[in-house]
Amino acid sequence: MRSLVLVVAALLVAGCKKDKAAPPSPSPKQPLSTAEQDTLWKLAPAGTLGGFVISSKGLASVEGGWLAIRKLFQSAPELMPIAAKLDAELTKELGTPNLTLAELGLAPGKGGAFFVVSEDDVVVIVPIGDRAKFVKVAKGTQNQDGTDTFKDGLTCKMVQSFYACAKPVALLDQIGKSDGKALTDRLAMAGGRGDLEGVADKIDTKLGTPIQFAVVGQLERGGAVFRGAVKGLPPMVTSKLVASGNQKLDPTKLAGFAVMNVAPLLAGVPIPPETVVPGVTLTDLTSNINGAVTITIPPGALMFDVRVPMKDTAPAQKVIDQCPTIPPLAMLGAKVDKGVCHVAVPQMMLELDAWTEGKELRVGKKGGTQAASVTPTAAATELAQGEWAFSLYGRGTLLGEGQFPPIPIGAMPEEAKYALRAMMFLNEVGLGVRVDGDTVRFVAAARTAWSNPDDVVAKLVAIEPAAIMQGQAAASAKQIASASPSSPFAQDFKAGLGGLMIPAAAVGMLAAVAIPAFMDYQKKAKRPEALLHLNRLAKNLKVAHISDDAFPKGKVALTPAKPCCENQGKCNDPAAWQHPIWQALDFSIDEPHFYRYSYESDGKTFTVKAVGDLDCDGTAVEYVMQGTTDAQGVTTKLVEPAPNTD
Repeated sequence: MRSLVLVVAALLVAGCKKDKAAPPSPSPKQPLSTAEQDTLWKLAPAGTLGGFVISSKGLASVEGGWLAIRKLFQSAPELMPIAAKLDAELTKELGTPNLTLAELGLAPGKGGAFFVVSEDDVVVIVPIGDRAKFVKVAKGTQNQDGTDTFKDGLTCKMVQSFYACAKPVALLDQIGKSDGKALTDRLAMAGGRGDLEGVADKIDTKLGTPIQFAVVGQLERGGAVFRGAVKGLPPMVTSKLVASGNQKLDPTKLAGFAVMNVAPLLAGVPIPPETVVPGVTLTDLTSNINGAVTITIPPGALMFDVRVPMKDTAPAQKVIDQCPTIPPLAMLGAKVDKGVCHVAVPQMMLELDAWTEGKELRVGKKGGTQAASVTPTAAATELAQGEWAFSLYGRGTLLGEGQFPPIPIGAMPEEAKYALRAMMFLNEVGLGVRVDGDTVRFVAAARTAWSNPDDVVAKLVAIEPAAIMQGQAAASAKQIASASPSSPFAQDFKAGLGGLMIPAAAVGMLAAVAIPAFMDYQKKAKRPEALLHLNRLAKNLKVAHISDDAFPKGKVALTPAKPCCENQGKCNDPAAWQHPIWQALDFSIDEPHFYRYSYESDGKTFTVKAVGDLDCDGTAVEYVMQGTTDAQGVTTKLVEPAPNTD
């Protein structure tokens, strides 16, 4: 049912409902009642491993969000060509460009659900309104036996007053036979309930303990908060997420912040012993970090304040004292005065200082001005006051007052205009992650300009991206904020355009550390496969030598013949193991795997290899198992690839 997938995807991408009757609320909360969600969870079929439930309010929210975004596309000049193409594609695929519940044959006041029994076996509970219209839009067929069928194998019919679809059809008889309460109890991991709810139990990652997952989404006009938990991650992951200690911040004095306990993350990353200045290496600096790194930016400012707690600030001070000798800083005209390194950054129209103070390395503006105040949202308070392994938060508006180098609008590619328009409507984003025993918990929040009253939204839509680059947007935005002082946008404008820089910078810094560590973790997790199969081959070869007084003679090329990366990184060809030598050794791999295997022997010695390109970057690693014979029998030797060679 490809059309149904497109419908759901389009609605979920849309955002949150633009409810004209509801007052603006930037602080989504847990729903007052979850009776509707509980009823949907009780429909889970026997054997359910996981599922997703959306309440009628949730569906109405994403419908309203889609309509608001579509209206923006139809009214913003630079987006109108995209709107026309989108409408044409939707009409071609669904027969209508209007993705409302009614146009799709769905009903307001009903929720929906999706349950997974296995990788291919699913059940979908559709909030049906007009069944005939839905079947037509989804390009299905109505049958005389009361069922509807669709090209992707789903069969649908009314079950317990709900319109249910299943693949295979036998699952329709299993609806409601799972333990719905067990599924809703699993949601307790997430720390609340929501308009969107999802659980997954016993996810087999081939990495050891099965993983359990729960997430809830709490929606309000123009904003959402997602709370979730993952249980069963291996210690090599959870050990990196160490609480940052008592780093409580005052959210009234901040437009953005990031707090990251980077020492555990850096412990798993090889730091090159590169010299920064004579007598100080990168290792000297990173190994000296003693706690959480904090980055903050006050409301209405572009200047940030970085604080790095150090065991010993002497190495950092040596770098500061010699900062004019560091090539990138020398190019910016770095100067040292009274132990403070001063650098002008003309690209950002900023002047930065670096200095040590107490047990901290500081970067920002020494003796900076007193911060202004803003009224914090619930998300800001929770993230600023909580104890997280890392947290990041930003609030403000791209339309805030500040300085940017002028950019000729004619030189801007269309994609840049689209990005500016999107950023104009993003006003708040935050994330916090912490470890609770063997469970990783997270909170993620986002809020858009649609959290404001309709008249404020209309005025914001009227500001074109070109005005930002021409320095005219801030004046218009100031008038909007002054005219609606009680709106969320008034506080966003007060926060300024600097706050949203913090999450962007923090995500980049975190990615630079976490992504390589995660990739290394993935590679290590795949390593046991090669060792398992090479050891299995070695045992089989020992048995063959005892039986025949020789190893099977011959050579077998890498099997399977095609690289695993041609199949999304995994080989899966059970028929590839028909070579007589593999047959003689009773060796084949029937499940998806990451390595290919080869064999060569003259009867007295053997060499077996496992070769795999684990991240499909064109560089493969090779494990080699060699075997020889002597008076004591068969002796084997394993040669592993050098560390970090893939």
